[in-house]
Amino acid sequence: MLSKTAAVLLLLAVTATAQQQQQQQAQQQLESAKRQVIPAAASTATEPAKGKPIIMDFQQLGDCTKDTGLSPAVDFCSTQSALTKPGQAHWYRFNVLEANSAFTLHFLVRTQNGRVRMGLWFPGQAMDSEPSVSADVLLSSSFAQEQYITIPAQQLFHSPGIYMLQVMNEYGAPQYSLRADLTPSTTLLAAEDRKHLQTIINDCCPNGGFSMVCHMLTQAVAAESMDTDLCHQSAVQCDSKGHITDLVLQGANSESDLTCPKFSAGFAALPKLTRLDLAGANLGADLPTIGKALAPATQLKWLVLRTAGLQGELSCDIILPSVQLLSLTRNRLTGSIPECFTQPKGLLHLYLSDNALSGPLPDFSADSSLQLLFARDQFRDGKPSLGGSLPASLANARNLQYLQLSNTGLTGGIGELPANMKYLNLSANALEGPLPALPAGLVSLDFSLNSILGRLPDDMSAHAHLVDLQAFANKLQGPLPAKLPPNLVQLAVAANELDGELSALPRGMKYLSVAQNQFEGALPDGPGAAGLWFADFSSNKFTGGIPSAFSQSEGLVYLNVSRNQLDGIEAAGAWSTPVLVTLDISNNNIAGHIVPELAQQPSLAYINLSSNKLAGNLKPFAAALTADTRVGAVFDVSDNQLTGDIPEGMMYLAAFSTAPTAFPSWNELDTTGYPVKVFNVARNNLDGPFPSFLSTALVGLVAQHCSDTPGSCNMYVAINGGNNKLYCPAKADPATKALLPEDYSLLARQNVGCVAKDGVTYEISGVLQGKPVKLKLSEVPVMPTAQPREAYYPNVAAAMPGDVPSNVPASRVKVVQQQQRTMPALPVAAIAGIVAGGVGFIALVAVLGYVVVYRKWYTVVAAQSFKKMQEGPLAATAEGATVNSSSPAAALPSLTAPVPAAVAAAEGTLGGDDRV
Repeated sequence: MLSKTAAVLLLLAVTATAQQQQQQQAQQQLESAKRQVIPAAASTATEPAKGKPIIMDFQQLGDCTKDTGLSPAVDFCSTQSALTKPGQAHWYRFNVLEANSAFTLHFLVRTQNGRVRMGLWFPGQAMDSEPSVSADVLLSSSFAQEQYITIPAQQLFHSPGIYMLQVMNEYGAPQYSLRADLTPSTTLLAAEDRKHLQTIINDCCPNGGFSMVCHMLTQAVAAESMDTDLCHQSAVQCDSKGHITDLVLQGANSESDLTCPKFSAGFAALPKLTRLDLAGANLGADLPTIGKALAPATQLKWLVLRTAGLQGELSCDIILPSVQLLSLTRNRLTGSIPECFTQPKGLLHLYLSDNALSGPLPDFSADSSLQLLFARDQFRDGKPSLGGSLPASLANARNLQYLQLSNTGLTGGIGELPANMKYLNLSANALEGPLPALPAGLVSLDFSLNSILGRLPDDMSAHAHLVDLQAFANKLQGPLPAKLPPNLVQLAVAANELDGELSALPRGMKYLSVAQNQFEGALPDGPGAAGLWFADFSSNKFTGGIPSAFSQSEGLVYLNVSRNQLDGIEAAGAWSTPVLVTLDISNNNIAGHIVPELAQQPSLAYINLSSNKLAGNLKPFAAALTADTRVGAVFDVSDNQLTGDIPEGMMYLAAFSTAPTAFPSWNELDTTGYPVKVFNVARNNLDGPFPSFLSTALVGLVAQHCSDTPGSCNMYVAINGGNNKLYCPAKADPATKALLPEDYSLLARQNVGCVAKDGVTYEISGVLQGKPVKLKLSEVPVMPTAQPREAYYPNVAAAMPGDVPSNVPASRVKVVQQQQRTMPALPVAAIAGIVAGGVGFIALVAVLGYVVVYRKWYTVVAAQSFKKMQEGPLAATAEGATVNSSSPAAALPSLTAPVPAAVAAAEGTLGGDDRV
């Protein structure tokens, strides 16, 4: 073993080598960046040329440079810009010199009209790799956002060189301001502010407080260096004299967090306080108490009390003259909404969602300063509590641009809308009547899950800003508009009474759901169709074949054309769909052979060709399968006219792999935490020996995917029924001799049989044991269906922590009973990632439920249940497709989801105001 001295010398040598390599990499990065940098005057021209990003010198955009590097000579520097295209990114380069790195660096980005992602790359790091640091979210609503990155001075000192900061469009067309605050190491918390923090500790940290927030405050009061000084911590900001400007003390809703039933005078006593964020605290205070305590804070502009344990009724005392943003989301507030909340003179953004407020809504006024009102999900005693109708005075609210009132129990019609409205979500209510004239600047419209009548406008080409239109589960009639909005990204009109042929699709469209209508004619083709990422045409009257726009799509992930009158699949030519995950062509009139190319699609996990007129045998398809590229975790060709045997090559289906299958969660057929495996060739004309690989493969799969709980087995194999005759083996396969009694018991669960010489079908596990038992086809298990998460659906148990209560009006339940299942709309995060140009299945799936970014990608919904997926201008917080069966004979039901529910977007996702 090395001596301690030798070990230290070795460590120093390794460290020196690493530092030398880092310096070399930083120099290479600098030289590369110099070759790409553009003048500050051209900073708006941010489109990459030939795939190369354009890089701007951040220190040139504001007065924060000294000797070519960032310097703490000034408090801050900033820039403003806009991202007009999906996926567009701005890169900022800045140099940190070791001599000038005695400062803590804070980056803060604020957006309007969309959202961004911010990441930081350290010196020497390749720009095509994951960022060294990703921004933390302070605030996120559909059209407003704040993120920050903090780099401590010590880290800057040890990592000098060229840093790269990226701001990328996540969705919408965000206008953003990017600010860099440089806090010198000599700037420490002012003595006056320490005194006020001690007051806050005394008032809000009982018994000393054991929470991280109380611990941080206690350290800050006693701090003697920047390591623990509050001005150098996370999102807290101080001015050059050490006075706190932004005090962010987000907790975790525990009893040990800030608890201030009487609030604390220490907050308002901070002389320069402009932002106070106590989200996740356990205040236990009412609004009059808080409002009176904060009245002396005349510079306070942002007040965030999200999930802060507030109770009592709304009070005008909380509408402070200087406050421009107020968030009271997700508390226990009751009572009606006073007019001071809809007719303020200074307040711009108001968030009231997830409370128990009652209606009706108060009047709006023409001189109201309010630009944004989010008040979705108002529930009391399990029912929407707001109710009432939209006031006619809403049309007078000339400054109101963003209105979110989904799932609040609204009734009546949708009257005239404000002329400047950009984002309107009235989904999951009981609204009726025709659709009013739409404002010209509208970006996102969601009135799904209502009873809106009539037709959509025949010509919507003038709505150039509209990117998201969701109208599923209404009573719309007639054809789709002959001219759709030219920049439409998402269109969801499933479960209506629409008919006619589909018009040409806009080139930029990514999501289309027209399921459960009466559309006819051919499926759409052309550039618009070729760009789709998600396409659901199920349960209509479409005829003809599958166009090449889908069979040769580079970006298509989900294609559902089930339950139509299609008659061709081979006419589509050679299949080339590198990221296609789900293909459902079931219940059509498709004849011919199974296309062998389907076996070679690298991401194709779900293949449903059941209930057609397919003929021929499985050999060409099986021959195309390989052990390296497994497709078909779900493979269903039941109820066709297939002949021949089951080739050994079918063992290479992912259905027979014990490896987990990464279904996107909208496609997940899972009840117990494991993805479903399905192999269904039942009710054909198959004839041949019982496949030797099947017995041992089944044992391994059943052992992995089934527990001892009855009905918990989430795999399904069906090979019998119809004219299928698979003959029992004359002798057991040698591999089966190693099976234990419990293995045979597992095998028996599947009720898979073979035909003996006497013509009787016996259960295969009994045959292998020499104890044949007749197979009762009536006992063939139905493939398990996805079960709803309790909190997402009406008439189910109480909500789980973090989920929105989901009871809905009786009128909405009636819709679900009458309509067939519909795939829910695409979530905001998903569209953002897709349009951003995410390539490859993993990236696309990661964009789903979830993505990107924050939490989920799409989950499963079940029949007779529904989940509302929309909460954001481009889409829903999606929770996706379902599987269900109304007939025991239906082994693999159509991959259509139930009508998306009357519950607004689930908690914890982008797209809602859950982070405001």
